[in-house]
Amino acid sequence: MQQKIVPIGEVHQSDSQLREVDKGSAKFEGMVASMRENGILNPISVRYVDNKETGEQDLVLIDGAHRLASATEAGIQEIPVTILELDDVQALSAQINANIHTVQTKPYQYSRQLNRMLALNENLTVDDLARMTGETKEWVNTRLNLHKLNENAGKKVDEGVIPIMSAIALAKLPQEDHDEFAEKAMMAETSEAFIEEVQAVIKARRAEKANEAGDGVDPVEKAVETARCRKVGEIKNAYESADDFLGAIVDDNMTPKEAGMAVLNWIMQMDDASKEQRRAAAIERQEAEKARREKSRAQSTAKKVEKAEANLEKLKAQLEKEGEAPASE
Repeated sequence: MQQKIVPIGEVHQSDSQLREVDKGSAKFEGMVASMRENGILNPISVRYVDNKETGEQDLVLIDGAHRLASATEAGIQEIPVTILELDDVQALSAQINANIHTVQTKPYQYSRQLNRMLALNENLTVDDLARMTGETKEWVNTRLNLHKLNENAGKKVDEGVIPIMSAIALAKLPQEDHDEFAEKAMMAETSEAFIEEVQAVIKARRAEKANEAGDGVDPVEKAVETARCRKVGEIKNAYESADDFLGAIVDDNMTPKEAGMAVLNWIMQMDDASKEQRRAAAIERQEAEKARREKSRAQSTAKKVEKAEANLEKLKAQLEKEGEAPASE
């Protein structure tokens, strides 16, 4: 490790930089103002990297992107650096450790950069990232999938208005659904409720595709006839008020076997009331999906018409221009 002061223009940004610098933020403006008054107090971390084009070694940033950008904005000519001897993987690990808090505060941005790191370094694996972050492979995989979110939904995740668990579920949907379901994620009472809604939509679409493929199964009836255990809290409440519960679902004329089946049907939501609720919910989802598709088709058609009209106007303008041009002798 070596410390020195170098011209600020000699420090190059890293291709695998984890955090983007928001130069429009109040925090960045405050850093610039502070550096204009006090200079840069803390050194940034850099390393030497071979430049294949020049054959020389460049100083490449490891940690301190905000300080470097602020110092540049403040007009500072020289900057203190700590030069570390690290290879590519070690440098990436150092960046992650220095910015580990962004896993929680900026999960979408963090996911994009982790995916960028994998793309830049073909030798880096998900197992490597798990070791570097101190998390499980499963945790890393779920975070990597967040990069599938569209820009609008991703920003809402980083702003904290969409919970991380809801974001993970949202990323499983096609991008054309993200804006619509991002609003639902923000309005949902709990992440669990939103996750159930997403899972139901995915199942309904799979059932519809299977039906279109010719298996002949009505997706609504399939949803109705699929047993699904009630939540533990519901069963616990029924147990604690057993007299009222049994009085509502067990008939005096039932045999013990019939009474037992009535209780089991209620637990697995196969009683008549639960089936009707599932049927109504399945029909509502089906109609909502139909409306979404029609809206998507209409928007697609409108864009095509708009593009065609623009091309037509462009062609008319070109023909008029050619008509005004003097004939060549």
